[in-house]
Amino acid sequence: MSHFTSRRKGKLMIYIVAIICSIFLILISTKNVSQRIIKLNGIENVAYVTNSEFISFIENDMSGRRISFYRINMKYEHNDVEYNKIFEFSKLDFDKIFGKELVEGDEISIRHLKRYPRRVILD
Repeated sequence: MSHFTSRRKGKLMIYIVAIICSIFLILISTKNVSQRIIKLNGIENVAYVTNSEFISFIENDMSGRRISFYRINMKYEHNDVEYNKIFEFSKLDFDKIFGKELVEGDEISIRHLKRYPRRVILD
């Protein structure tokens, strides 16, 4: 009887892992599709940096692993409505995309959907 129960638990665990993996893959592909749609159908716009900061901290004392990233706050307008967006980048991605420190007022080229202007990608 216990052998049958452990096999049943094993199958259940496999199903749970498969469902979790499927959900994860769907979320990733949805994000990629959304970015491609914005790239193809989005409109060009300019965003202005309102704040740029480098954040670095140690995850916890046990691991000692340092987490570092840039957080960029920007604002842009569409149809006379002002929107705010926050992007976070690893140091490597930030250096590759911008190549310099950003200061308040710097312009960044963006693309967003006309009907959904909160969906933004860097251009």
